[in-house]
Amino acid sequence: MSFLEITILSVEGLHRRSSTGATLFSPSITLKKIPSPTNGNKPSHVYTPDVDQKFRVSLDSTFFSDGCSSLQLQLHAKRRLFGWTQLGWCLIPATDIGVLPSGSLRYLSYRLREQDGTRGHAIVNLSIRFEGVAPPSASTVDAGRTVIGIPVTAIRRSDDSVTVKGRVG
Repeated sequence: MSFLEITILSVEGLHRRSSTGATLFSPSITLKKIPSPTNGNKPSHVYTPDVDQKFRVSLDSTFFSDGCSSLQLQLHAKRRLFGWTQLGWCLIPATDIGVLPSGSLRYLSYRLREQDGTRGHAIVNLSIRFEGVAPPSASTVDAGRTVIGIPVTAIRRSDDSVTVKGRVG
């Protein structure tokens, strides 16, 4: 079984409100896998952190091969008078995570969105560790290549040469 260990390193740009009854405290974060393999676009499971804001998300074999797969991260806080409220959310596409060798670590940062989808002011910093067996297609795609502009796919051949496919010009 493969899984991702996602650690929330920090959240920047959150403002504490000082008016009585509106002070935010006890933040928590939940993760949802989208799309669910059985429920279409409905989230299949909500993950809550173990210790120190670490999440363990189990993955099926199609998570990285499906171009629409992503994890939705939601940041919630409890207000004294009004209960739990959502502070923001972001989507973590499977393509951002890429296929990592087992045990390796990747650092990502995302701007949180407001409930209506507009850009928020907070930024969440994450570390992602992949544990388990990489999917069979992992050896053909080089997810670590940095590209600016036009999408490019690098295919690794058996003779260790790399072919780059994409639009030129």
